[in-house]
Amino acid sequence: MRNLLVFFFMFVSSAIIAEEPATAKDIELCLPDEQVIFLCKAKHKTVAICASKNLSNTTGFAQYRVFDLGKDIIDFVFPEQRIPPGRNFIMETHPLPGGMDIKIKFSNNGLSYVIHERDAPVAGEGFEGLNEVIVRHNEIILDSIKCINDDSGVRRAGYDSFFTQD
Repeated sequence: MRNLLVFFFMFVSSAIIAEEPATAKDIELCLPDEQVIFLCKAKHKTVAICASKNLSNTTGFAQYRVFDLGKDIIDFVFPEQRIPPGRNFIMETHPLPGGMDIKIKFSNNGLSYVIHERDAPVAGEGFEGLNEVIVRHNEIILDSIKCINDDSGVRRAGYDSFFTQD
């Protein structure tokens, strides 16, 4: 009887765990054989730029991926094909006093996407970091995804591989 109770408890626990909705902490959009260029975990979405390990501007691939936690699916991938970044992703960097303002931009089907990272000291408040993804259509903001994870900054491979526009 005890073995039956243990089995029942394990079975019911597994079933309950399997039905729990995904959270931003659980979602890993990049595969084990890929590197993370950018990872943004927000309340309702997880956004990432995943890339091959051999990434350069002309080799490997980089893809922007969005996982919708409410739908429990990967909602959007750009580009759809795994191709070298070329000019698909444009990086802008602007120095700030004591910090940096970084944007990775791309557009798809009339929408413009900006991954924005801003790190700068704030007078009397210490150091402030802002990481977000902004989606626009004709300069109207359709979505602004604020990153809640501490490690949401752009990784070194992005600086080394994406086309840079000054």
